[in-house]
Amino acid sequence: MSATRRIRHNRQLALTIGVVLLVATYLVFSIRAVLDPATPGDLLSLKRLIATAAGSGLFVLAVAAATQTQARRWTKRVRALLLVSVLGMAALLAFRIGYDLLIENRAEAVIARNARWVLAWLGYFAAAIGGYFAITFIKQAVRPEPAAAAFDRGEVAKVLIAEVSDWAPEERRALIARLSCIRDYEEADPLVGCLDAPQQQPDIR
Repeated sequence: MSATRRIRHNRQLALTIGVVLLVATYLVFSIRAVLDPATPGDLLSLKRLIATAAGSGLFVLAVAAATQTQARRWTKRVRALLLVSVLGMAALLAFRIGYDLLIENRAEAVIARNARWVLAWLGYFAAAIGGYFAITFIKQAVRPEPAAAAFDRGEVAKVLIAEVSDWAPEERRALIARLSCIRDYEEADPLVGCLDAPQQQPDIR
């Protein structure tokens, strides 16, 4: 599978999990609001819909930040994931607090109530992140390794010329001398010299 196709599949996987996260969190929090014995809520809520949709978008952005970070070590990717997640959850908490204060005019325990909601939603967010990377790791593990691409001799020669262009003249002459020892596809031994050089026959008389 080419790199472009793999990236496209990973994006489709992230979007699919993001939609599942949106639907699942909206349904769970709606049912919880309806079944709340103290202050029963409505099944349909604009604030809940906007918050869960924003959380789904945050999931996609966090995954994109982690996968697009060019780093061999996972520490930098995890750092990018955590940075986007923390900033997004802070914005999500600020939105819910502002919605309660400015639109619904509910100032009682506004910070604690919405902080509990964000912490509860964080569990579903972490599960979605873990599921995404688990699926991508499994796909990479079961995917067969692609065969090595055959290099054209002209391309090899261009790379070699570009590499030795900055060498000193003595180094280039030494390389030419080493290459001139290779005949009939035999390799030169870097320790003892050219293998196809005339070998002195032992005197057995």
